[in-house]
Amino acid sequence: MSYSTVSCPKGSAVDKKNLNLPNFISACRLVSVPVMLFCVFSGRETPFTWLLLAALLSDIVDGVIARVFHLCTKLGAFLDSAADMGTYASAVAGIFMFRIDFVKLYWPALTMIFGFYILEKISSFISYRMAFNAFHTYLSKITAYVQGAFVMSLFLFGFKAFLFYPAMVICIVANIEEMILARLLPKYATDVKGLYWVLKKKPVGV
Repeated sequence: MSYSTVSCPKGSAVDKKNLNLPNFISACRLVSVPVMLFCVFSGRETPFTWLLLAALLSDIVDGVIARVFHLCTKLGAFLDSAADMGTYASAVAGIFMFRIDFVKLYWPALTMIFGFYILEKISSFISYRMAFNAFHTYLSKITAYVQGAFVMSLFLFGFKAFLFYPAMVICIVANIEEMILARLLPKYATDVKGLYWVLKKKPVGV
């Protein structure tokens, strides 16, 4: 049983060209994290909101470009995952700073979401000695889109329950799936799609 090292279609060039547009976009997104955090802690909500929107949209763009033009690399997978974590942390900091009323009202649900997120990171560290993975499951991608839509809606239009609760459920299920994957896959891997595909490829009797 084997899995590719990046989230790319079969036959794409891997680990050959690190200097490409998707990696540059991911690197810019990673560099934007301290800028977003500066905006948060200095009370600059407007620039923070637009930087966060740019980071979320660029996350979609770099992935599409990488897959369509076969520009995926191991470095790209690392940069993308690191930038995702930084963007997530910035979004959380922004919510606590600028939308504290929402936090106070929905803290039980937010605690549950954060708890499963931390458990997933602990599981990844135990299995691979790293605090994050790049499984790139379909469910994690859906989670990113739904979470991004909710967070941007929260900053631009206010709280929307029809976005929050689906995002909460999908996020928890995605984290549970990745915890299971971290236990099933003895070696670090990416582009595993999801639990169904891992079990489908697992040899009978193993």
